[in-house]
Amino acid sequence: MPERAVVFDLFHTLVDTEHLRPPGYHYTWAIAELLEIEPEPFRRFWDRTYHERATTPIDLVELVERYLEPTDRTLDERERHEIDVCLGIAKDD
Repeated sequence: MPERAVVFDLFHTLVDTEHLRPPGYHYTWAIAELLEIEPEPFRRFWDRTYHERATTPIDLVELVERYLEPTDRTLDERERHEIDVCLGIAKDD
């Protein structure tokens, strides 16, 4: 049967998933803790990339790697997976 309608949710317009996150959870802080880096500089970097993240298709794990480039640090597969989990975390109700 052909579709009769398509619904677009333009970034929290119809469904706001933020209430699903545990209270006080901030993924930038969780990623900083995971990688053992200073959280505040990483949060500032993340804030500066808001426009890019909101307007272009970008792999967010690769964005974390971009932050780490000046340190010559690379992410292993476990870290890449854990960052992905941090970015998508929601409460298990």
